[in-house]
Amino acid sequence: MRARRGRGLVSIFVRHPNAANLLMVLLIIGGVFAMMRMQTQYFPTVEVQRITVTVPWPGASAEDVEANILDAIEPQVRFLDGIKEITAYAREGSGTVLLEFQPDADMQKALSDVETAVDSITTFPDDSEDPRVIHSNWYESIARLAVSGPFSEQALKSFARRIRDDLLAAGIDRVTLSGERSEEIWVEIPADTLRRLDMTLGGVSERIAEATSDLPAAADTLASSRILDSYLARLLPTLPPTVEVVKYDVRSERLMQRINLLVTNGASGLLLVIITLFIFLNARIAIWVAAGIPIAIMATLALMWASGQSINMISLFALILTLGIVVDDAIVVGEHTATVHGSGADPTSAAERGVMRMLVPVFG
Repeated sequence: MRARRGRGLVSIFVRHPNAANLLMVLLIIGGVFAMMRMQTQYFPTVEVQRITVTVPWPGASAEDVEANILDAIEPQVRFLDGIKEITAYAREGSGTVLLEFQPDADMQKALSDVETAVDSITTFPDDSEDPRVIHSNWYESIARLAVSGPFSEQALKSFARRIRDDLLAAGIDRVTLSGERSEEIWVEIPADTLRRLDMTLGGVSERIAEATSDLPAAADTLASSRILDSYLARLLPTLPPTVEVVKYDVRSERLMQRINLLVTNGASGLLLVIITLFIFLNARIAIWVAAGIPIAIMATLALMWASGQSINMISLFALILTLGIVVDDAIVVGEHTATVHGSGADPTSAAERGVMRMLVPVFG
């Protein structure tokens, strides 16, 4: 009695030998397309789903902060859309409310809702400071530049600000200055000007805060590094000879080392499989089975791009680890195919060719 034919994925490739070839071509095209469009980062982008509300109250005890600050904030923000958890801290001199939102929450809208809710509170103590509502943004670090030379602090600041402004104009998403003493800027507006513009000092403060807020940006590390290198090549000849600009802590170099390690391991594994299969099996099986290694990587890259992932240190580490599994599977598939050929079956039958070619993408 003949066994009933299976209706699963394997049986489809057995009945339609060209389906495996079509799938293989689609995986290669998808992988190449993904490689050209995927972002490269040192670490994957981390979306912070938290907003912090801090109200300083100099000289107040923790009990007073809880009663007059935290108890006033919590009812206003408790029922905002997307709130997952609220944690409040009362300490001497300040109170903090940490709002954690659902993973799918729109954080720009959430930030606006929290600011509106906090601004509506009119019961804060008179001697407490203005509330600070902060949504911490994550940025990918590319490199650091050290500017030094026999110049005054103001002159070095001028050089550093020039570099910052030029890099921002060239396409770098964010450049911060450190190691300098903080400056304080006073904004003085005559009372008649405020009346003429129908504005208040609080409104001016809000406008300034909006103009200097930071927005998140998931940037391509290698592309940003190329922008930085190109800019430094143009900048250095224009600076005085005594000004020294040193680039250090370059994360793009480590990322490129990991990418090169993946390519090297993949190429050596592919070469090892081809040599081994050519020695113990026939050439046709060796070629088809060895093709599973790059096809598996291409398929993985296509899925990563479709799901919004990036090439980073963590994903590259995972790909390097799975290369060993892919190579091992390729050898097992080759041995299995050789066993089928040695069993007396017709090696040129359409069904066997379909199974053999189907094994490449499925086991890869």
